[in-house]
Amino acid sequence: MQKRRSHTKSRRGCKGCKEKHIKCDEQGPPCANCKSRGLPCAYPQQRSSRGSGGGGGGPSIKSSSPSSSSNSTQLSPRPSISAHLLPIDSSPTRRLLELELMHRWSTRTYKGMCGIPSDATLMQLELPRQGLSEHPSLLHGILSLSALDLATTTADPRQVQGYHRAALEYYGHATRAFQDEMLNITRQNHFALYMLSAFFGVFHSAVLHLPSITDGGGGGGSRSSSSSSSSGGPGGGNEEEQEQVKMPPNSVLDRIPEMFALQRGTAVIASKTFMWLHEDYESFRLVREMGGAPASLLDADTRRALARLNVVNDALYGIVRTPSSSSSEADDFDDGGGEGVAYGDIAIKALLHPSHETYAAAISDLRRCFAEHARGWIDGFVMAFPMWMGKDVVAAMERRDDPMALLVLMYFGVLLEFNGRNQWWCASLGAKLVVEISDVFVRSGREFGPEFWDAVAWARRQCGLSVGGGVCMSSSSQDGRSGEVEVLE
Repeated sequence: MQKRRSHTKSRRGCKGCKEKHIKCDEQGPPCANCKSRGLPCAYPQQRSSRGSGGGGGGPSIKSSSPSSSSNSTQLSPRPSISAHLLPIDSSPTRRLLELELMHRWSTRTYKGMCGIPSDATLMQLELPRQGLSEHPSLLHGILSLSALDLATTTADPRQVQGYHRAALEYYGHATRAFQDEMLNITRQNHFALYMLSAFFGVFHSAVLHLPSITDGGGGGGSRSSSSSSSSGGPGGGNEEEQEQVKMPPNSVLDRIPEMFALQRGTAVIASKTFMWLHEDYESFRLVREMGGAPASLLDADTRRALARLNVVNDALYGIVRTPSSSSSEADDFDDGGGEGVAYGDIAIKALLHPSHETYAAAISDLRRCFAEHARGWIDGFVMAFPMWMGKDVVAAMERRDDPMALLVLMYFGVLLEFNGRNQWWCASLGAKLVVEISDVFVRSGREFGPEFWDAVAWARRQCGLSVGGGVCMSSSSQDGRSGEVEVLE
């Protein structure tokens, strides 16, 4: 009989291998055996001395690399929060803060990220699990938003600054990890990256609620004015001219280019990983199956307001009609600059400015968002609007030299204000944006037609703002009759 080969007995194997009486490679969790079988892998407590160590006195578990399995609901084992947050300190004070932030996320903050009711379990439970087990960057994103949420609802200024600093710290860790992971998008990390990109957009909106950190701590609330208000800005100009374009601290209008760019970044990730998102997450399938909200849901007042935008667009960028002597010449008018249309024996050429079509499309996108708001099925649908805007429109918004771009943005502000009634991170931001744009119009000194000021007045009323303070509107909006433009004091 062949002699049995000697071996070294070990008591450090995982529980699963011990129960099956097979040799464990002791390299987990998960060990090779459990990983190949897709089984939970846990080690006895005495392995704690071999863990990565999160500070403090409790046992810790060695951090594992992301598993190839897509089952993110595996409960055991998971690395500790403190292990993921290194080099952030792991003092008792820090651990208490993280417990507070996770509690805040699971009781309130997550609700601001839910688009439809079925998102609740995903946001409240699944995302923290993924952050704890596989994606530290996602965990940092969760903690940063929870800290901002607490900062915006805390009365004590010192506590506000403490939460604000914590939010910026966790945000910095999240963005650095995000940039590294974006170099290799996989089936395992695609959803974490998608959610993080959405978190960044929310972060840059929510931080506008907070006062500036005065010692250069950075972040959203630290800028006090538009870059164009500095002496080195475009065109320079004297102090009086600079004062006209200067925005207040935490200006929403200042942050629009960045906010829109972040939303477009989310759209890029979604387009690259669409099939995975659609296959792995029910919420994406449900939203797609809903289809677009019909325009018939819009009330008469909103339909008139959107139609008014088209009238203003026509007044600013179209339609110049040139009569000709005969209808047979209509085709001759169409030289690529517009459309030739014949009415009886008069030929008319519609000369459209290149921006006319761009803004007509933007107005159509606004109509989609207002219709979705009227349907009430998807919270936060308004944030799709920045994804649809082209770079030229966003650049015009940033320059503030195109009244049509700012008027479209003002209507976006109305939608943002509506959304803020359900989602904490954008509460009151829409009204602030509408006020800032109104101020730009009044200070510009330009003369606009009655329909233009009617559009401004409608946006202000939707946000609960007065229509005084120098904002012009026509008397037709008061009594239904056309009339002279008046300034309401």
